[in-house]
Amino acid sequence: EEVRSSAMPGSESTKIRLRFKCQNLVKKDIMSPSDPIIVVDIMDGRSGLFQRLGETEWIKNNANPEFTKELELNYVFEKKQHLRITVLDVDNADQVPKEYTPNMAEGDLLGRMELTVAEIMGGKDWTVTRKLTAQVLNKDYGTVTIMGLKLEDSVRSDDLLVFQLNGIELAAKDHNVFTKASSDSFFTLSRVLPDRKELCTSEVHNQELNPKWKEQRVNFSELCGGDLRRDVRIDVSDKDSMTQADPIGLAVFPVERLLTKDLITLIDYKVPPRDIKAGFVQTRESAVYRTPTFMDYMADGLDVELVFAIDFTKSNGDPADPSSLHSRVGSAAGLTIEEAIPGLKVVRGPNWKWDDQDGGFGCVGEVVGPVGDNWVSVQWLDSRFSNSYRCGAEGEFDLSPHNTNRYQKAMMGVASTLMDFSKEKIIHAYGFGGKVDEGKTSFSFPLSRDVTVTGVKGLLDAYEQAMTNISFGESGTMMAEIVNRVVGLAKETVQNHPQKYYVLVILSDGDVDDIQDTIDAIVAASDLPISIITVGLTAPGHSEETYANWRVIDDGTMSIKDRSGKVLDRDTVNFIEIDEVNKKSDELTEIILHEFKQQLVQHFTLKNIRPKIWENDPVHNYRILQNIHPAEA
Repeated sequence: EEVRSSAMPGSESTKIRLRFKCQNLVKKDIMSPSDPIIVVDIMDGRSGLFQRLGETEWIKNNANPEFTKELELNYVFEKKQHLRITVLDVDNADQVPKEYTPNMAEGDLLGRMELTVAEIMGGKDWTVTRKLTAQVLNKDYGTVTIMGLKLEDSVRSDDLLVFQLNGIELAAKDHNVFTKASSDSFFTLSRVLPDRKELCTSEVHNQELNPKWKEQRVNFSELCGGDLRRDVRIDVSDKDSMTQADPIGLAVFPVERLLTKDLITLIDYKVPPRDIKAGFVQTRESAVYRTPTFMDYMADGLDVELVFAIDFTKSNGDPADPSSLHSRVGSAAGLTIEEAIPGLKVVRGPNWKWDDQDGGFGCVGEVVGPVGDNWVSVQWLDSRFSNSYRCGAEGEFDLSPHNTNRYQKAMMGVASTLMDFSKEKIIHAYGFGGKVDEGKTSFSFPLSRDVTVTGVKGLLDAYEQAMTNISFGESGTMMAEIVNRVVGLAKETVQNHPQKYYVLVILSDGDVDDIQDTIDAIVAASDLPISIITVGLTAPGHSEETYANWRVIDDGTMSIKDRSGKVLDRDTVNFIEIDEVNKKSDELTEIILHEFKQQLVQHFTLKNIRPKIWENDPVHNYRILQNIHPAEA
């Protein structure tokens, strides 16, 4: 389906390393524990095929191995990057198979599992532990723990170094009979590589051999490319109004010494024997200002909690009508390999023979990608089991497309994208515009008895329950009540759970009608850990005016005001329109994650909440760049 948004994103990528360990691996060797090795494959985004990322080292006789070899990859935040982890028992490292064989026999398979890179980086300290599975359902194959490590120096290239220097016992260059020998001292800081370039110059302190210079600011990308071990140069000179400045002394030293209070010796190379000490410089104060990233906050254990609001107004059409956005009409035909695109939702098909690997009849899975001739890999959303199934192989079809309507497709697409960043997988499931208690239309009601559900399957089950119990209300879309409900949730938890962040997902076929009330609620939400994603599910024949009010709210200028005149504290809303045109779902993923990431970081930045991971470095006093005080004139 074609996806349109007010802002098309660019992708953010970070080089990371993955490290692995296993616990309680099954025993394959008769006389001793297994000899494990881990093989990691990553799905190619274009072909949908898995390709070898790398292998760990081979460890002999160990059921609880901790592998030291790390595998490197480029983590692209706005993309779903699928990994397949296979643990094998081999007699030597040369026996590792080049390709995974679908439904391979027990043989030397110790276990396997699939997950996304986002699941790893969304875990606390970028670490997740998952159960291994193989051919015997419900058998304990042990666990694998995957740890993500960012590849970067202790500073980043876009960090800002803010520092103040003292001069100590500088050499005197001005001598006359009327005043004490002194210098009109100032310094210049220059990079050494790749070419010498002056980056900042201090003010002049007249007749001062122990000056305390004012604050200076230098970007690390210009200073040293983020490498603290790279040398910089300081030249301290005596200002002369009549002639060229007279050098006092210079020093070449690694950037990291500017972050300490070491005494740095100045040398006057112009005075024979060209190595005369000319005093010292010392850092009085220093700090590194940086822009926090989404990954910084996720490493702190940030938990994203989802709230879904589903439109039950009559404008969606009768569910018995195939053209309705809530249509219940579907097909149980076997899934072909051509139809099995990554992200497609499936259920067991006409030739299913794999017991309850899927979690049971009616449970939904997601296509990960093809793994061989007419075989496809599927991750089951309920059981979390993954395996490969036939899409025409042997003339059999294990899968069928899930009979999903437009709302179910949107629920699965958005929820599965954001669920990687949710620790507890909790979803608050609500509807609006439906008739509940005594036939009255409500604009905020729970979809099931349990307001909170777990995971994508829990959301789909709650929707199915609501479709049997709720009748559609009159057209008219009032959103203020559901937004205010989330505002209330956030206010209740922000003090005791500062790591909680809410995402309200509104799925609707029409525009917001109570626009000023909704704006008042959105302005209130902008001060809280809340993002609002509105997905417009347009029906055939819609006009450009269908979502005119939502476009006003999400116009990118943050100009809307509540009744009191208060404007948004930050961007909170992301409106996305999905047309009735065939389009890959990865575009929806990019748009959702791009704005969500920016909004989350902006909230914590405005609240001056530093990522706790910054506090793990005892050397650098990291501060938030956006909150830096104005530079002194």
